[in-house]
Amino acid sequence: MASIFELGDIPGGLLPGQCTLAEVTNTATLTAAQSYNAIVRGVPTSTATYTTAAASAIISAIGGDCAVGTCFRIVVLNAAASAITITVGGGSGVTVSGVATVAQNASKEFIGYVTNVTAGSQAITLYGLGSTASAVA
Repeated sequence: MASIFELGDIPGGLLPGQCTLAEVTNTATLTAAQSYNAIVRGVPTSTATYTTAAASAIISAIGGDCAVGTCFRIVVLNAAASAITITVGGGSGVTVSGVATVAQNASKEFIGYVTNVTAGSQAITLYGLGSTASAVA
């Protein structure tokens, strides 16, 4: 029996795999590559909302192995110089569930769960882990 450390790449899975590092400042729409298996480091100068790409774009970027039940993660780091918050919003077909706000000098992890891959109806739920805006993931 193989251990998890011997499995190698798991397409569209949590880990191991490739990760995108995104540097974002103020309110922005993330690209598909920045919306899954990504670390988003925000340095906003005013209250910001980072909106994911549409579910259809994220599912397309994950690739042919993407199916209902595929999971991925996004970590949002708030490196603002003052008490500024970042809110994570969902693009078309992406529902954000749980606390979506990241306080200054904190990070928050989100787990994405693909709920529909049918063309024209693609859907993802993005679950914010932790119960408060200052949760450190």
